[in-house]
Amino acid sequence: DILIATPGRLTDLVREGDLILADTKWLVLDEGDRMLDMGFINDVKRIAKATAPDRQTALFSATMPDEIAELAKGLLKTPVRVEVAPQSTAAAEIVQSVVLARTKQKRQVLSKMLADEAMKSVIIFSRTKHGADRVTKDLDRDGFKA
Repeated sequence: DILIATPGRLTDLVREGDLILADTKWLVLDEGDRMLDMGFINDVKRIAKATAPDRQTALFSATMPDEIAELAKGLLKTPVRVEVAPQSTAAAEIVQSVVLARTKQKRQVLSKMLADEAMKSVIIFSRTKHGADRVTKDLDRDGFKA
């Protein structure tokens, strides 16, 4: 069985007697730094205590603040730390920019920017899939291939 849950919800299920973790052999903690930021550290410790002592634990974190390193020491046995190369800076020929615009102006501002001949290849980030779909439709309506 695979169970995916937030630490808070999982702790609630255990406390209410709806879930027993004693036979859990794998514990995967994703976004450890975010769990720490959101105050779930004590829940994570309680969950780990409720699982099998011989479990395999994997902890993933984009950053490794001291608190996450301490948590790792308490949860992991003979851990292996894997790090990706540090984030590199943008290549010299890449121009990065931030444009502030009111919500109602965003479509017009973006279309005006994209009409510039210098804009040959552009990456636009959106917070949500729905937002990305909306931007794509707007650009299509304005005559851009997106």
